[in-house]
Amino acid sequence: MAGVTVSRVAGSHCVTTAPCVSIGDNQHERLGFRFDVTFSHTIGDVNQLTYSSSLLPSDPSTGITITTEKQGTSSHIKTFKEATAHPLADHSCSLFDQGAYVESVTYACQNIGNSFKPEVQMLEIDHDADTGGFATLGFNGHKTADLEWDSLGVGSDLKTDTTGDYVKAKLEALATVGGITVSRTTASASKFQWFVTFSSQGFMTVDAKNMGPLPTMILSNSLTKSSVVLDPATGANLVQASVVAKGASGSATSEGESPFATYIEPAAISAPHTTTVHGGTVLQRGIHEPMMAKNTLTWEQESYFTVEARDRFTNRIRQSGVQEVQIVNTHAGAGGSLDNGTFTLSFRGATTHAIGHDAGVWDVETALESLETVGDVSVASANNHSNGGRTYAVTFRTD
Repeated sequence: MAGVTVSRVAGSHCVTTAPCVSIGDNQHERLGFRFDVTFSHTIGDVNQLTYSSSLLPSDPSTGITITTEKQGTSSHIKTFKEATAHPLADHSCSLFDQGAYVESVTYACQNIGNSFKPEVQMLEIDHDADTGGFATLGFNGHKTADLEWDSLGVGSDLKTDTTGDYVKAKLEALATVGGITVSRTTASASKFQWFVTFSSQGFMTVDAKNMGPLPTMILSNSLTKSSVVLDPATGANLVQASVVAKGASGSATSEGESPFATYIEPAAISAPHTTTVHGGTVLQRGIHEPMMAKNTLTWEQESYFTVEARDRFTNRIRQSGVQEVQIVNTHAGAGGSLDNGTFTLSFRGATTHAIGHDAGVWDVETALESLETVGDVSVASANNHSNGGRTYAVTFRTD
């Protein structure tokens, strides 16, 4: 069970009809511990814990008592229109008003009575006695470890996966997959079907991965058998295998539905999951050819590629980092006036040439960008001081 915290009150045993009793030499029959269990990640009223006991000594007073100290509530949960671009953009669909449940009011976008419909996807594999090799399944940017057809008795495999547990374990190892159930059926003597159900109750963090319509699993097929036509692309006898389209006739698959719209806030940027994509086109012999700048450069032609920042779950991070702004103030001493002289600025060991006391923003910007340690900066002047000094706001656009 995930998302619980447990604290123990040592040296006491508490029951509903008596106060906590401290340990004493004459209180052997009341000795014990109290454990307070808080369901920190589960929202609302939850089922009460049950127990089995083999505590000693065997005495009618020896046992376990479970009580609910504070009932969980879900009065802070709100639902929103699925069509809203951002789920916090429209509060008119709230099921609660000032924390109180509003039963008599009917909202245009009311979700009362709407339940979660789990998505069901199906993997289908034809096979024969000579089938071998492996396959992988991709889901939402992540890919499983190899799904072996026959492990030759070394471990689990697709061939003997009658319960679906083998495929289930491989998929649930992915960070992008929540809790799922998998079952396998034998459609014919030469065809297995795995049904993957993405279940969600909507109140656990992991459930957000399974809400509503989901991307279709992507099969990478390296399964082979001898009784099919030679594949001209790979030279291998490939097994016919596929992830069947959701909702296909007779497939018993379905697209998920949810009364909630999930908004994903990206986590911190992860370098291993950040990706690059090729740039635009490059002119070669009068023809605009695709720019393959990740691995190919063209002599005296501009080439570039785009870095797409992602978090460890492969979610795109579209907002840019916060650009640092540093303020440079020039001013005269008390009662004085700044009307002559120069100053310099230093950054990471490099120093600008002399800058005039009344330099404009362009002069300061040019001086800074002439340093090898400074990238692209922009300089704005906030105001001119009555004593001749100035304020410069320097924004570091690149490192």
